[in-house]
Amino acid sequence: MYDETIVSYRGTEELEILEKKMGLWLKCKSELLSSLIEGKKILEVGCGIGSLTHFISRGKNDVVAIDLSPVCLDRAKRKGINATFLLADICNAHALHGYHDFFDSVVMSDVLEHIEIQDRALKVVFSLLRKNGVLILTVPAFQTLYSELDRKIGHYRRYQKREIVEILRNVKFSVELCRYWNVLGLFGWFIVQKIQKKTDLYTGKPSLMRLYYKCLSLEARTIFPFGLTLVVKARKPP
Repeated sequence: MYDETIVSYRGTEELEILEKKMGLWLKCKSELLSSLIEGKKILEVGCGIGSLTHFISRGKNDVVAIDLSPVCLDRAKRKGINATFLLADICNAHALHGYHDFFDSVVMSDVLEHIEIQDRALKVVFSLLRKNGVLILTVPAFQTLYSELDRKIGHYRRYQKREIVEILRNVKFSVELCRYWNVLGLFGWFIVQKIQKKTDLYTGKPSLMRLYYKCLSLEARTIFPFGLTLVVKARKPP
């Protein structure tokens, strides 16, 4: 599902290219995550340039989006998204002290793997959620797929299903859903990153991308026993 169109990792530039070339992937992912969100007060951790924020802020949702990068936040703000953007570190509870027990849902999409001390970040998230609030999380699956590209883009780790459930339970979350997503992406990653040992991201040929998007649409209704990503929904006790 890949051709020779290489997308080099350049931080915000990479995010913008993915937004343009993988728009349907982003839409499918956003729809899946949005279906898991509860309530109206939502925190998005690691919003980047606002690609996901654009979707979850629709309707009457009251969204706060945070990131460590001033450049990313600036680009997100320019899109006119209906959200409050803050420069903040999720590992620093004092940076968000005004939001203790405030949010109905927290979304962390492909963020946790970038955080070295992940337990600290999850404890802060726990404190920001109201009782019975939910954390919606996506992380890269299977440590055996860890590649030079993972290292290059700042991933400390990939995750096993049992491992991420245990991590969340240790922070006192109750895990309600833990499923795989992006089946074809797993095969593409294995071929390009593990066999060919590429260190750049690729976009696919149009014909194969059409098949890829059909499969992603199917995954909105069907859960497969493997995939490139783990999708998790965890709840703070009432």
